[in-house]
Amino acid sequence: MLPTGDTNTENGPLGIVTIQLNDNQKVVFAGTHLNANATRRAAQTPVLVEKIKDITDPFIIAGNFNDRPPAGATYAPIISGAGLTLPCTTCPPNTGTNYSDFIMYKPADKFRIISHSVGASSTSAHMPVITQFTLFKD
Repeated sequence: MLPTGDTNTENGPLGIVTIQLNDNQKVVFAGTHLNANATRRAAQTPVLVEKIKDITDPFIIAGNFNDRPPAGATYAPIISGAGLTLPCTTCPPNTGTNYSDFIMYKPADKFRIISHSVGASSTSAHMPVITQFTLFKD
């Protein structure tokens, strides 16, 4: 859970799962949803970084970060603090003209991005963000 610093607001979710691919290799996946309020999101960011910074296996995190990468105030501490990389340098918006849902990964030298796109339709205001990776063997 990611606390918001506000006792009247629910904590944000964070799920982390490790998948054993073979005898020698694991991949760690995480999903989260940071608060839409910038002050509450700022309280969640350092907790998120603390929980993921020491993961050394190949790692992918996806979620609603409620900010525009990479310039948004949310992304700088996550990217630098946890050593994450975005799959695109000019990421397309996924909510009309806005940004919020993204995928990040580490270490950069363990992955190759095959494609990154935003889906054309959804049952919500958020379009699906799709990144196809190749994971290099250990």
